[in-house]
Amino acid sequence: MNNGIRVEISDTIAILTLTRPDSRVNILNRPVLTELREQLTALAANREVTGLVIISGQADNFCAGADLAVIEGIKTAAEARALARQGQELFTLLAGLPFPSVAAIHGSCLGGGTELALACTYRIVSDDPRTFLGLPETQLGLIPGWGGTQRLPRLVGIPEALRMITTGSRV
Repeated sequence: MNNGIRVEISDTIAILTLTRPDSRVNILNRPVLTELREQLTALAANREVTGLVIISGQADNFCAGADLAVIEGIKTAAEARALARQGQELFTLLAGLPFPSVAAIHGSCLGGGTELALACTYRIVSDDPRTFLGLPETQLGLIPGWGGTQRLPRLVGIPEALRMITTGSRV
């Protein structure tokens, strides 16, 4: 199955590439979330893997976040809770891997992409004007639902996290 995830292991380091050959940006839709869970579960069970690096196969986009078409298609509170739970469980799995993980970010990293990066042990960000991170879903009336409201304050402090979350600003 390839819904936008490619995994290669070099020595003992797994390289997970987010790649959408049919799109300029990586988005997290249901098939991608499912495949990401399967890949992370397999990597967690692989005793030879000692680290994970997540990169993008796109030139100027790490991950644009959740697929807005999926969010727009939600009709009930139960569907919204299920999607939120799917992302929360996935990023909890990533955060709990038995080895360190690194998000190597170049280009835009927004919404669920930022939450994915926050779930990693470390983040490396390119020094490029096209690279920025943020949780802009608040500008659409949505709360970051995949752990960003919990992980961002731990990383940057409460005042900066509140500013970023409530304004949807990008850094």
